Amino acid sequence: MYFIRKLKPPEWNIEHKLGILSLPILLVSFLIGGVKLMFGFLALLEFIAMLIQLNMYFRTKNTGFIWLSLAFFFITVFAGKIAYTGLDNPRTENLPFIVAVIFASIIIIYLFVGKKLKWRTREILELAAMPVSDTKNGFTERPLPSGKIDGTQMEIHAFAGFMQKNLIAMPYFEDGKVIFSLTSLYSKQIGLKRGFVDESWICFNQEGNVTVFITKKDYLKYKEQLSFDQLCALLGNLFVEFFELFKHGDGVRIIDRFNALRLNPFIE
Repeated sequence: MYFIRKLKPPEWNIEHKLGILSLPILLVSFLIGGVKLMFGFLALLEFIAMLIQLNMYFRTKNTGFIWLSLAFFFITVFAGKIAYTGLDNPRTENLPFIVAVIFASIIIIYLFVGKKLKWRTREILELAAMPVSDTKNGFTERPLPSGKIDGTQMEIHAFAGFMQKNLIAMPYFEDGKVIFSLTSLYSKQIGLKRGFVDESWICFNQEGNVTVFITKKDYLKYKEQLSFDQLCALLGNLFVEFFELFKHGDGVRIIDRFNALRLNPFIE
């Protein structure tokens, strides 16, 4: 799908920075302690990554995180074995571990290329901004009403589960309202920090009224000074449309719309 990008290019997130930082640390550990120390450090990194993915599964119920934690487990076991025994082992002894690492690599590539573990925040912001043509009246620090949905509490809660499982938004339940937080901070994604007050959000209240708030941080991700009122209205309408699709059993169409944008699965 061809469209004119309205967001600025993405910045490096903390995952990319940690990945780059680990490379010189692995090199230094190799120079200091050789292969065993380097693989010992790698085993520690992969074990921590495995725990993070398990935590992500319990937060989102996205089974992709189970598969990713399994992949990291295989790599942890392989790295731990090398850290303990070194590389001076018969090839047949190492073969099962090598096969497990290859299998783990296939899992990781499939999950990331297939966008199974991709938070959809940037895609939501792009979809909301597509019809915006007005560049007057910039950012305003206030929530804005934006439309209404027609659904039961059971339908809204089921929709919240769908949005959470597919990493579209993190739902919070407060005084009969459901607030969908567009979780963009890594600390929020992995559960180190909670809440929605410092994130852009869309709220469905008990009467079905929709309210939208976009943070200044997210607003400044756009290249131009788009009309804030129009942007909020379109973001609200987007979630109303998502809810209607889900209510009629067409939730897969929501994912199709995201995938049709063809954003880079590794950095966007």
